[in-house]
Amino acid sequence: MKQVYILTGVLMALLLVFAITKPTEGSFLDPNTQNATTKAKASDFSLADMNGKTVRLSDHKGKVVILNFWATWCGPCVKEIPDLIGLQHRYKGKIQVIGVSVDVNGFQDVVPFIQQKQFSLNYPIIVANHPMLEAYKNPSFLPTTFVIDQKGFLRKESIGVINVPKISQEIEDLIDEGD
Repeated sequence: MKQVYILTGVLMALLLVFAITKPTEGSFLDPNTQNATTKAKASDFSLADMNGKTVRLSDHKGKVVILNFWATWCGPCVKEIPDLIGLQHRYKGKIQVIGVSVDVNGFQDVVPFIQQKQFSLNYPIIVANHPMLEAYKNPSFLPTTFVIDQKGFLRKESIGVINVPKISQEIEDLIDEGD
């Protein structure tokens, strides 16, 4: 019985720490803050998507890339999938959304999940490997979204559900810069 109380106390403490440190929803980091990712070269990767097609960051030079780290068990991640589909549709030819699953079982979890939810995905989903996670700072919170400009530089990082008006403005600003 004593172990149950100790375990309950530990779980409550962890929940409290999470609640205190939880990032704000859709907050884009200010370029002047210490954690902002501005003008650092994004690490290239070469990973297969759900259909076996190779996805490389370098194949999308000339487009703004929205790199979204997510998981099937993450409620906020699932909530933003329709928004990511909408962004890919709205900015077709100018951006490329890439979903990056961090699910432990990889496509064994992702494929049935996407089929069950009946998402009409218009962007690729890949499964992160260890080198990719290290290159993108081992995202501690999900979802985490990186905005990469047309030249392959990290420009913004968003922790939490994306804020569509804010990310749309960022995309439009980068498209204007590239023209």
